[in-house]
Amino acid sequence: MRVVTFASGSSGNCTLVSLGRAHFLIDAGISWRRIREQLSLSGVKPEALSAVLITHEHTDHISGLATMSRRCDAPVLAPRTVANRLRGKIPDVAERLREFPVGQRVEIDGVTVLAFHTPHDTDESVGWRLEADEGCFALATDMGEVTPEIREGLAGADCALIEANHDPELLRYGPYPYALKRRILSTHGHLSNPECAALAVFLAENGTRDLILGHLSRENNVPALAWQTVAEALRERALAFDAEAEAAADTEPEADTELEANAEAAAYPNTAGRADLPDMPDIPDTPDIPDRSYTPDRADKPGRSYRPDRINPDRIEQPDRPAPTGHHAGEDLGGVRLFVAPAAGRLTVETGNAEILVYQ
Repeated sequence: MRVVTFASGSSGNCTLVSLGRAHFLIDAGISWRRIREQLSLSGVKPEALSAVLITHEHTDHISGLATMSRRCDAPVLAPRTVANRLRGKIPDVAERLREFPVGQRVEIDGVTVLAFHTPHDTDESVGWRLEADEGCFALATDMGEVTPEIREGLAGADCALIEANHDPELLRYGPYPYALKRRILSTHGHLSNPECAALAVFLAENGTRDLILGHLSRENNVPALAWQTVAEALRERALAFDAEAEAAADTEPEADTELEANAEAAAYPNTAGRADLPDMPDIPDTPDIPDRSYTPDRADKPGRSYRPDRINPDRIEQPDRPAPTGHHAGEDLGGVRLFVAPAAGRLTVETGNAEILVYQ
């Protein structure tokens, strides 16, 4: 399985998922020229696409769909309400548009496809899950909260792309109007870094091994801060798991006499007793993580406007280890690899390998 993000953010969203010989494009929020170039870099011809899956009809998810519908024969799949909106906004897409039943699994080119609802400020919005023998990928962005339906749609995916849209403090002191801030913070807005971190821990506990943070706000987030917030939560989960394993080992009953030991050996003829069963895997020690509470300088003074674009990411405190290169990719966090999708670049994640290629 290979996942390639072409773009992820408010300026555009587009992700390629390849499972065996099946190739799916999730959203088309960048120009057809860029999509075609990125497909070529991925070794996928447009005519090889199994389908284009649309999450919702906001411009940053469909801006390239009109031209693509004229140049590419791939069917466009969307839930009913989104499909109706697309027919009105992009007449050219009608011929290729297919309504997709939310909550039902449909097999396409050997891949089981599932759409699940996400709460966003539109009449309907969905995440997507793709599952085949090669692996399982799930995507959920543009959501104001994590619902049970979202957890069910994401749980067990080998690789997942989830939203880390904003840092609460950066949004609070940022340049957005008050009404827009309220919309982003609502249950139909966008997911914050701490909320994303909680979801990441849930996914790690349910088998996800590659995790991609996406749809970061340029004004209200910094890639290093998003990565660090989620990474700390994953490290804490790993340390807690290690502590529980040690506690369980300390309370393991032992045979008090030779008679009891012989009785236990008889009860377990294929082993030497529970003491010889495999130990829990060791989790590397993690240095203390510094307090990263962040208050923008002089943001509370009258007459001053806070500018997140002036943040120097180097000022954000980092753990006592070399910072991951590129977009903070590849560090193992208790069995999970954590990546940040570039806003206008290329991130490739596949089983056993990861690389960063910045879009030119």
